[in-house]
Amino acid sequence: MVTLMSYVETASRDSLAKAIAETESAQRGLLLAAALLLLLHLLTITPYVQSSANLANLAASSAVTTEIVRTLNAQARDIDAAKTRANNDLQNALRQATQEMIQSFRVVDDKISGRAPAVRVASPVQSPVQSPVQAPTVQSAAALPDERRLDAIVAGLRLNQQGADKEMEQYARDNIVGPAYLKVRERWDGEIRPALLLPVKNAETFVAEALKRPDYAELLKSNARLATVLNETGALLAKTRGEVENAQGVDVDMLLRGDWWKSVAGKTTEANVVANEVQQRVNPINLNAAIASLTQITMEQEQLRAELMKQQMELEKQLEESQSDIASIAGSSAIVPIHAKTLIGLFPLVLGLVLALMQYRIAAARRAAASAAADLVGVSTDEKARIWLMNRAEMSPLGSVLELGVLPAAAAIWIALAASQLGAASDALRPPLPVSVSAIVGIIAVMLAAWFDYTNIQRLSAARPVRRR
Repeated sequence: MVTLMSYVETASRDSLAKAIAETESAQRGLLLAAALLLLLHLLTITPYVQSSANLANLAASSAVTTEIVRTLNAQARDIDAAKTRANNDLQNALRQATQEMIQSFRVVDDKISGRAPAVRVASPVQSPVQSPVQAPTVQSAAALPDERRLDAIVAGLRLNQQGADKEMEQYARDNIVGPAYLKVRERWDGEIRPALLLPVKNAETFVAEALKRPDYAELLKSNARLATVLNETGALLAKTRGEVENAQGVDVDMLLRGDWWKSVAGKTTEANVVANEVQQRVNPINLNAAIASLTQITMEQEQLRAELMKQQMELEKQLEESQSDIASIAGSSAIVPIHAKTLIGLFPLVLGLVLALMQYRIAAARRAAASAAADLVGVSTDEKARIWLMNRAEMSPLGSVLELGVLPAAAAIWIALAASQLGAASDALRPPLPVSVSAIVGIIAVMLAAWFDYTNIQRLSAARPVRRR
């Protein structure tokens, strides 16, 4: 009987000592696992979440930039087409005015020389911009205004009356040159310039609206270059619109000050001068610089996207390699090998489960210690050794507060912070479970493990007949 009691005492003492060693090992494992998870959170999870958020913002910014480039490209083509039409329409109007003046002056020449008006072949007039040679057109004699005044002037010229040549010059200004170019001016004001201004105003409106659009506002705040280019483009378009609005297709008063209209060559040359002056105002309308800047921003965004993707792949690899470290500290069942991105999305749940498992291991070791202590109470012959072992197995009041109060509360706060961090980037990460669910389950797991540990501490205390002094 003594031998049996001695065997039970030895076995109970050994079990208690082993349980104490397992408790201390599990406590060290909890600290190591928490430290590893903290490093993992700071060095891997946080950069990954940040890069995911950056990628999401970059994707939205790239979409905005691409849309702006596409729209401005289309509007630049519209502006170029409008410039071409404006130049062609103005040249046609000037060419028509020149031909009408030539015809009118030929009628005046016929009257002065006494020749009968005849059907004439109008020679082509040189266009301000080189164009294919046009075939001569057959035109009838032009009907001139104020025929009585003209006839009186012609009669005076034939009689060599003094001042008749000045009267003829004034007649030509009032009834031939002025009206011809007034038609060009009216066509410029009524048709050509409005058609040219329309695509410019459309582009200006688009840029102004882009700068004010609510869905663009945050992206433009984060992309200063894009906002700067848009502002500069808007200023360029506003300046261009002002120049076109103020551009006089033909200044009739200025044209009447010269004697260019007295010869065919002079009329053609003046038409070219007028066209070139207007063209100098029209040609600077150019969005190529703005589009090139926006295209450069798009290329830089693509490069940044590639760099962020590379960074994410490296972080995923690093995280997958860290899974084995967590498992070796917390036990083989601490974490199931899953894809790194999924693990990041479930990090609040993983964090709670790992910490709960470690505390469960501590509680399980204490449970074994309580059972061994209860067995040792009735068979112990060495009271001092039993009390020493019980002192090692039991926790101090401070240790109880730390392990059952501070550590679970800190774990819950940690899990909540991780959930908040992931929640801000949940659209980019798309975790398999809602972040709030992962956090709640993780916190519940930690609290259950703490409660289980508390019950076993109570059992261990109950097995001690003598209080520690």
